[in-house]
Amino acid sequence: MFGLPATSTEVAELEDTSGGHRAVYRDLLAAIRAGRPPRADGREGRMSLELANAITLSSHAGQPVTLPLDRAAYDALLADLQRQAEPMR
Repeated sequence: MFGLPATSTEVAELEDTSGGHRAVYRDLLAAIRAGRPPRADGREGRMSLELANAITLSSHAGQPVTLPLDRAAYDALLADLQRQAEPMR
């Protein structure tokens, strides 16, 4: 009465992204040797971090935030989260 639904298998060929930070470091070294810009430079990294920090602040505040991020508000959030994470004494 309750048979299994029909299924099919699909194979997706995806680029290997398992290198994580190691792949970024390898690319940086190759870029230095080749005299080319790296795939991910410091400016790009800072923009990604700023966005991640904004998402964190917004989710804890329960409201939208603007970029560039209000550094004092983010620092206050981090201090509060650190206090909450400290073991009870």
